Amino acid sequence: MRRVQKLLLAAAVFCSGNSNHVSAKPETFIGSGEYVLGINSPESPEYAKKKALEVAKNDASEKAGIYFEQTAEVKNGKITDEEIKIICLSEFDDDSMNIDYELEDLSGKALLYRCNISVVIDTDDIEKQARFVNKMSLGYAVQQRKKLEAEINRKSAEMEELNRRYQTALENERQLIRQESQQNEQQYDALQLVSKGESYYLGEGVEEDRQEALIWYRKAAVLGHVKAQIVLGANYEFDEAYVEAVRWYRKAAEHGEARAQYELALRYDSGEGVEKDKQKAAMWYSKAAKQGHADAQYQLALRYYYGDGVLKSESEAVKWFFKAAEQGHA
Repeated sequence: MRRVQKLLLAAAVFCSGNSNHVSAKPETFIGSGEYVLGINSPESPEYAKKKALEVAKNDASEKAGIYFEQTAEVKNGKITDEEIKIICLSEFDDDSMNIDYELEDLSGKALLYRCNISVVIDTDDIEKQARFVNKMSLGYAVQQRKKLEAEINRKSAEMEELNRRYQTALENERQLIRQESQQNEQQYDALQLVSKGESYYLGEGVEEDRQEALIWYRKAAVLGHVKAQIVLGANYEFDEAYVEAVRWYRKAAEHGEARAQYELALRYDSGEGVEKDKQKAAMWYSKAAKQGHADAQYQLALRYYYGDGVLKSESEAVKWFFKAAEQGHA
C-alpha cells in the first residue's frame, strides 16, 4: 500500500495536464533498506529481514513514483470497487524483484540486516494503475468524505436526540412528583421529601428500608435538593453504579456543594463512572479546597507537588498542605 501512496502523489501531478506517453517497455528500479537487530532482542532474524525488505520496497517505490510522475499520462474518472482491488493488489511480487540480503556485525552489540532489491516494472501496466489511482484520488476520496460527513452528522443527531429524551424524561419525572403530592393533598417540598427519606434510612418511626429511603431521596434530588443528590451519589457509589453516582455528584457539585465537588474529583481521578481526566480532577479539587474542604486541600497540594493535572508549584503545594493541616488533616 505504500507504493499506492506514492502513486497518489504522482496522480496529483498527472492531473495538471502532462501529456507525455510511456512506451510499453520494462523499467528497473533499485531500492535498499536496513534494519538493526539487537543481540538480546526478542525479534527473529526473519522479522529483521522482512522489515529491511519493506524499507527497500518503499525506496524502490518512491523512485518508481518519481519516474512515472515525470512520464505517465493519466485521465480523470470514477472509481469502481474492482479497480480499487486492482490498486490494492499491485504490490511488488517475487517475480518482479531480485532480492539480495547482507548481514553486518555491529561490534558484537547488534546485527545489521541490509536488503537490496531491483524491481522490473512494465511501464504500460503502471500507466494503467496510475489512471486507477487518479480516479480514486478524485472520485473515491470524495465519496468516502461524503460518507464520513454523513456518519458524523448521524451521530451528532443521535446525541441530540438522546439529550432531548433525557431532558424530557427528567421534566416528566418532576411533573409526576408534583402531581403525586397534589393528589395525596400533601404539599411536600424538597426538605419534607428528604425528611421522609431519612426516616426510612434510619428506621425512625418506620421500619428501616434503604430502598424506600432512596425513592424519597430521589424525589427530592430531582427537585434540586443538594443533600439528596449527594446521598443518591453515595448510595450509587456503594452499589458500584459509578455512572449514576457521577451524575448526581455532578448536579450537587455544580450547585457549589464542596463535598460533591470533592467526590466528583475522585471519580475523575480514578476513572470510575467517567473518563479519567487529571486536569478535571484538579479543577474540582480546587473548587472544593477553596471552600475549606480539608481532604480536597490535601489532594490539591499533592497535585501541585507532583505536577499532576496542574503545573508543578512547590509554593502552591506548601500553601495547600498548610491549609489542610490547620484543619487537622494528617
